[in-house]
Amino acid sequence: MRNIKKSILAVALVATTCASMALPVGCGKKGANVDSSKAQLHISNFNGGVGNEWLNKVINRFCADYATYKFTDDTQGVQVWVDNHTNDGSKIEASIEGAQQSIYFLEQTTYYNFVYNDLLLDITDMVQEKLTKYGENRSIEDKMTKEQIDFFKTSEGKYYGLPHYEGIYGITYDADLFEAQSLYFDAEGNLGKKSTDSGLGLGPNGKTGVIDGVDYSKDDGLPATYQQFFDLCKMLKKRGVAPMTWSGLNKFYSTLFTVAMKTDFEGLEQGTLMYTLNGTATKLVESISEDGVVTYKEPTAISEANASEIYSSAGGYYALKFMEEIIKNKWYDTANGFNEAITQKGAQEIFLQSRYMGEIEDVAMLVEGNWWMEEATKVFNDMSDIPGTSKTERNLKFMPYPKATEAQVGEKQTILSANNTLAGINANIAGDEDKVRLAKMFLQYCQTDESLIEFVETTNMFRGFQFDIPEARYNALTPYAKSNVDMMRTSDIVYPYAATDAFYNHAASLDPAHVFNVETGYQIPIVSFNEGKTALDYFNKLKTKKIL
Repeated sequence: MRNIKKSILAVALVATTCASMALPVGCGKKGANVDSSKAQLHISNFNGGVGNEWLNKVINRFCADYATYKFTDDTQGVQVWVDNHTNDGSKIEASIEGAQQSIYFLEQTTYYNFVYNDLLLDITDMVQEKLTKYGENRSIEDKMTKEQIDFFKTSEGKYYGLPHYEGIYGITYDADLFEAQSLYFDAEGNLGKKSTDSGLGLGPNGKTGVIDGVDYSKDDGLPATYQQFFDLCKMLKKRGVAPMTWSGLNKFYSTLFTVAMKTDFEGLEQGTLMYTLNGTATKLVESISEDGVVTYKEPTAISEANASEIYSSAGGYYALKFMEEIIKNKWYDTANGFNEAITQKGAQEIFLQSRYMGEIEDVAMLVEGNWWMEEATKVFNDMSDIPGTSKTERNLKFMPYPKATEAQVGEKQTILSANNTLAGINANIAGDEDKVRLAKMFLQYCQTDESLIEFVETTNMFRGFQFDIPEARYNALTPYAKSNVDMMRTSDIVYPYAATDAFYNHAASLDPAHVFNVETGYQIPIVSFNEGKTALDYFNKLKTKKIL
C-alpha cells in the first residue's frame, strides 16, 4: 500500500473553529517583536479557499522593493503583520471600526454596507492612477470590467473597494482518466475517443481551432450538451467509475454549481438581470409540459415592482433538471455524496486519491469552486511519494459547462463570480497620512500585473481583473491554471451585484446561495431530488417565490 493519508475514510465529524493570529510575514520572522525602525502594516486576510501563500509572496516583494523607503520621518522599510482568519464579511463589518488592520481581503461581503456605514477609505486616487512607476501604462480601473466599475464606483464617482478574486463553481475533471478511458466525443457525437482524435469543437457555432485569438480546440471532445454529459456519466458508471463527487456536509457547493448552470443558460444580459432588476426578461417560462417542453412568455419588462418574475426564468428549470438526472441515476459518489462527515476538503481528497487507493471507487470529476487546488495543498503533499501526483503533474482541468439544448451549442459561455469578494482599506486610519499612504501603496502593489500573474501561478486560479500573461509564464502554468485562464478569456462574467437601490433593498434574497431556497422541502436541490421530488415540482415552487 502506498503511503497515502486515509482521513477520508473516517466517519467521525469533528467541529472546529479557526482562531486567527497576527504574525509578521515576509519582513520578519515568526515570533518576532515589533521593529520600531520600520513602518507597521496590519492586514486582514480571509484564509479559506485561496489561502495566504499568494499574499506572503506579495509581501516579500513589497518589503524588498521598499526596503529603503521612508514611510514616515523616523522609519525605513516596512514590517507586515497578517491576521489570517475565516470570518465572512458580516463579521468583519461588525468589528472593522475598532480593528488595527488597515487592509482587508475578504469574501461573502455586502460592499455597500461597508460604504454606507463609512467603514472603508476612499481609494479613488489609487485606483485611477496610472501604474507607470511599475512600468505599466494602465491604471487599476483600466483593468476592471464595465460591470465591476459600475458596481464598485459609487454614484459620486468614488471607489471604496476592489474585487479580490473570481470565485467560479463548476466541474473539475481528471483529464488523464478521460484520456485513458477514451471519454471524448467525436464530431458525430459518439463517445469513445481520445482527445487527440475527437474532432468535436466547442467554439462559436461548434467550430474548433483558433477563433478571434482564442484556441477552442483545447475543449474538443468534451460533452457539449446536457444529454452528452448524461451519456458520459452512463459510460463511467458502467465502467465502475463514480462520475462525480462533492461535499456531503457543505451541500451549498452542489447548489451553487446548479446556480452556475442556470447562469450559463441565461447568458450575460439575462443573467445580470437577476441582480439589476431592471431590463427585459426574454426567457421567462409560460409553461412546461410533462415531457419537458418549455413554452416562453412574451418579453417582459422587469423592475423592482415585479422582480419576483425573474424566478420563473427557464435557466432555473434546466439547471434543476440537470441535477435531478444526476441524483436520480446515482451518477455521483454514492458513498459520500450525502455523507455529513465529508467536508469540501474531504471531497477534494477523495477525488485526488481515488485512482491511487483500492479501498475507494475511482472518481472522474469534482464539483467545487475554482480555488480548490490551493485548499487541497495538504492532500497533494501527502501524495508526494507517488510519481505524477503533484500539482504541476496532475492533468486536472475546469470543464466548460455543457449546454441545456442543441440549439445553444456554440454560444459563448457565461460564468457567475459567486463569492462577493472585496479588497479595501479601513476608514479608521483616515486621520493618519502615513498609514494611509502605506496602505494605498501596498493595495495598489497587489494589483500590478506582476502581482496578478503571480497570484495565478500560486493559486492556479484567476484574480478579478483583466491582464495578460506572457506566453512563457502561461506555458509554465499547471493544466488546471491554464484551464482557469482559458475560461476567463473565453467567457462572459455575471457578477451577483448591482449598484442600485433595488439590489441593495433585496441583496440578501439575491445572494446566489439563496436562489433555490423556496420553502420546506425545497431548499437544497440535491436533497429534494434524493427524496423523490422532481425538477418540475421544484421549479413550480420556485416560480411562486417572492423577493423580500
